[in-house]
Amino acid sequence: MYAKNIDTPLINKKMAYIFNERRFLSGSYDYNEVIRIFNDIPKFELFRTTKEELLEMVDFIMSITNPNHIQCFKKYDATSKQLKLYFVVPYYLFGSKTVATISTFICDQLSFSFKEVLPITAPEKCRIHFHFKLTKKPSLPDEETIERTLTNLVQPWEEQLLNHILTDAPQLLKEDPDIVDKIPSHYKVRTRPQSALRDLQRLLSLTDNQPILFELFSFDFPKTSDLAGKASMLLVYHRTKLNLTNIMPILHNLGIHVIDQLTSRFGDSNTTIGYILAFRLVDHELNKLNESQVEKRLNDVLSAVFLGQLPNDAINQLVLSSVLTVSDIFILQGLRNYTYQIFSSSYSLSVINQTIIQHAKFIEELVSLFNVKFSPSLKSNERLSRIISKIWLLVWSSRII
Repeated sequence: MYAKNIDTPLINKKMAYIFNERRFLSGSYDYNEVIRIFNDIPKFELFRTTKEELLEMVDFIMSITNPNHIQCFKKYDATSKQLKLYFVVPYYLFGSKTVATISTFICDQLSFSFKEVLPITAPEKCRIHFHFKLTKKPSLPDEETIERTLTNLVQPWEEQLLNHILTDAPQLLKEDPDIVDKIPSHYKVRTRPQSALRDLQRLLSLTDNQPILFELFSFDFPKTSDLAGKASMLLVYHRTKLNLTNIMPILHNLGIHVIDQLTSRFGDSNTTIGYILAFRLVDHELNKLNESQVEKRLNDVLSAVFLGQLPNDAINQLVLSSVLTVSDIFILQGLRNYTYQIFSSSYSLSVINQTIIQHAKFIEELVSLFNVKFSPSLKSNERLSRIISKIWLLVWSSRII
């Protein structure tokens, strides 16, 4: 077993088959290249692989013209349901992390009862061999798509971001050639390169008229996090650093529970592009937010509060439990204030707020009635008809309550 592969009889026969099929002369470059390929492969892999399959593997490896990209060979036997995948990886990208990244990408797309992953280190063309016993037909994309996707995945983070910038926003590099170097290292670990481009564009779009921006989405990266898929992520973009004492009371009044927070400063020792405050959060009942439903309303309310257009108020949390907009909540705050002035001797402001918050659907109809009653765009007959309809809805809602 310690003999060179070319000196092992069974392996030597398989190599001779390849030499004869491709007419590689002894001592030629192609002849020696086959020997180099075989020397890197463990013997057990060569023993169990047929000479015809080894010929296919050699043809694949020797046909590679771009050694700086990941190359893929795929073969599926529908009868035995066996899938073989060979990857050739540039030596400077090869390592345990690359093997794990490629394995995860492939395995997540297959249904199998058996798998084997065989990393092969080589001076130039490192390889990964995959063997699968599938339980259903594979749904992998074509080889070219796999190669392009994996090459992007295993490239250094900075190179991936540069590729995204060159493709989608080349003007960023013209304006600031060192912009990638101004991204903090702790931010890179938690953020995908394509998301980093979005964040850079958001920071650079801030103006005196729009000094702050918000972004809400599901927290799904990194996937290894215990909170992946269980919490929401709120990003706050600002030119200057925001104190948590300024933003935490606003989030509290929105009915949001903050799990943790991280601030990232984009810039170098001389200049600052801006700051991103990242909040992982859930609602007051510790449930993940429904980002697709509340994102726009939540962002609008946050912007309005920060710009002084809407008071920071406990009933702002209706943005999560109803369809009320910023203007609706502003009107509701006024109605609540008048109610408190009239009934302050009987009910505290806290009691009134809790009553409003706990009956979100009723409040929706009440605000809708107010909007209909005072809408200047409605004719008298239409307004009266809608008012009657809204009153009936309010009566029905109060019976349900």
